[in-house]
Amino acid sequence: MLFIRNADGFDLALMRGEHPPNPGAFHHFGFQLDSAHEVRQLHERMIADGVSIIETVEEPDLASFKCVDPDGYTVEVYKDLP
Repeated sequence: MLFIRNADGFDLALMRGEHPPNPGAFHHFGFQLDSAHEVRQLHERMIADGVSIIETVEEPDLASFKCVDPDGYTVEVYKDLP
């Protein structure tokens, strides 16, 4: 596995695995937002728009959800919390 990261919050993990779509799998794209509030707002909007949410995490150090895009890829939206 290879992780590529930069100071702007870009994370890319490359590994061998099954070809997507594989909802719920470790293989996914992720986007970090500026606040947990923004993560929660987008989560509610996605639910209202009928997007398939496959995981929601509310922990002291993480606000996150994973959904499935129209092509079947898993996408995570998150905010690491202090």
